[in-house]
Amino acid sequence: MTQTLRLPIFLESELRRREIGRHTVDFMPFFNGERATGYHGETAAAILGLTVDTTPVDVFAAGMEAVVFRLSEIIKGVQKFASPKAKLIGGGPPFRNSAFVRRCLLAFCSDIDVEIASHPEATSLGVARLCAMYVRGDRTLKV
Repeated sequence: MTQTLRLPIFLESELRRREIGRHTVDFMPFFNGERATGYHGETAAAILGLTVDTTPVDVFAAGMEAVVFRLSEIIKGVQKFASPKAKLIGGGPPFRNSAFVRRCLLAFCSDIDVEIASHPEATSLGVARLCAMYVRGDRTLKV
């Protein structure tokens, strides 16, 4: 997305000055429909509200906010089954490298403890842990 939008090298400092959700762009981030909520393969992404004043940073910010907002909706659905002590562990470059993404995460998930994973393969390790639990016969999912 950085190359496509030709984002400035000072992107994080530009994002730091922005208030979350204060733009005219609506972004539906379903580029890979099979990864969208509900796993509908035919789902497509959409960007709405573009004007002549819309900047690439506006589109990027709206996209990141939309992804984090979708994550927060999924998390709220899972919380019904989670321990009250559960926390969210964000992994991958967007969470580790972007203060803006972390601010979005905290804004949309303010009632959840958030931790940024230090390991670059945190998601893979989490999946491996769940598989190991299953192989051992542990069918309880402790979130």
